[in-house]
Amino acid sequence: MKNIKNKVKAIIFDMDGTIIKTEEIWINAIKQVLTTRNITTITESQKKMFDDSAGMGLTPGLQLLKDEFNLPESVYDLVHETKMSAIAQFNKGVSFITGFEDFHKKLREHFIPTSIATNAD
Repeated sequence: MKNIKNKVKAIIFDMDGTIIKTEEIWINAIKQVLTTRNITTITESQKKMFDDSAGMGLTPGLQLLKDEFNLPESVYDLVHETKMSAIAQFNKGVSFITGFEDFHKKLREHFIPTSIATNAD
């Protein structure tokens, strides 16, 4: 760790999937949006399309969903609904990615500044 301190001025972590386990929360939120519209089954090609869209951000991902299922709502309404579903799940608690807390503690012990960045809406 001392060698890192000589080479690294600070570390910026991505939040979703790097610090906290959020993938399942967002998947469940999107499933809930689909379920409320009686869409309970998706094809393998649709699943692949959604898997490939991971990381692009919520609004573009939901635009794909809107287009694929011809949903009448605006993408902004879908974003709002998805966020409300996710917030309910976040309020139940989130878990850190295994090993993050120990790693972050070591960074703090060596006075290496950290920050969080996210592309989340």
